[in-house]
Amino acid sequence: MSQLDLDTAQPLSPFVATWLGYIASPRPDEIMDRCRVIIPAMNPDLVFEDVRWMARDSVQLPAVGDACLVQFDNNREPWVITWWPNWRSPQTTDGVIDDGPPDNPTHGDIWSAFVSNGVRWQFFYNEFSASPYKWEFAGGAPLTAYIETVENVVAAFGGYGNMATVGPSVSVAREGDYDMSIFMGQVQSGTITQWCDISTVIYINTVGNWTNPIIQTFTHMYPQAGINLASAYAEGRANIPANAVLRPAYGVASYYQTGGQPQVGRRRISVKPVRIS
Repeated sequence: MSQLDLDTAQPLSPFVATWLGYIASPRPDEIMDRCRVIIPAMNPDLVFEDVRWMARDSVQLPAVGDACLVQFDNNREPWVITWWPNWRSPQTTDGVIDDGPPDNPTHGDIWSAFVSNGVRWQFFYNEFSASPYKWEFAGGAPLTAYIETVENVVAAFGGYGNMATVGPSVSVAREGDYDMSIFMGQVQSGTITQWCDISTVIYINTVGNWTNPIIQTFTHMYPQAGINLASAYAEGRANIPANAVLRPAYGVASYYQTGGQPQVGRRRISVKPVRIS
C-alpha cells in the first residue's frame, strides 16, 4: 500500500490545543456577525479577523474585552469555542412592590411587581437614565380607588377638609415620580339660586397638608337643587416619597347662594408610576 500521502503531507504546526484570548473591537452587532480576537500569548499586536464564535444564548453578544478560549481547526482557522462576559444578560424577575426591585440590576432587566389584587406593574431598568429613579414604568393598570357616596362639603369657605367618608386613598410603596388623576361629580341639595365652585386637591399622608397641593381641580356650576350639575377632572405628575398615602381633600373655593348645601359624589383617584427607585 502506498505511503505517498504520508510521505508528502504537510506536517501540522505544533499549536497549543486551546488559547486564551480577548474579544477585540469592534464587537459583533448581531448573532451572525463574526468577531475579532487577540491572543496575547501568541502576539499581543496580532488581531485575528472574521472569527466564528459560539453563542451563549439568543440575547447576549460578545463585548470588547470579554475573555474567550480559542481553538484552531485543521485549516488553521481560529474559532471562539466559549467566552466569558464582563456583564450578564438582562433577565426578568418576579416580585412584590413592597419588597423592592432585585439587587445588582443590569441595563435591560425587567421587574414584574405585584401591587394589589388585579394590579401588577412592570419596570425596565435603564442604567443610562440621568434620573435617580432608574426603574422605568413599562406597563400595568393604575391603582384606583372610588367612593360613590354623595356627601356634604364641610370645609370652611376658602379652605379644604375631608368628607365624612375620608378619601378615596391610594398607597404607594416606592419613592419616585408618579402620574395621578382625580375626578369628582358634584350635586347640590336644598335650593341654590346662584353659583358655587368646589375645589379638590391631592395631598400626601398628613391631614391638613393642603397649602402645597400636588394636583388641584375646580368644578363650577349654576345649580339646580338635587341634580348632578357638574364634574371635574385633573391630572398631573409629582415626586412622591416611599410609603405615601395619597388622598383628595375638598373645599369651597367660591360660594354665592341663597340656600342649600354643596355636595360631592363619585369621587375617584388614580395613580401609576413613571419611574421609581
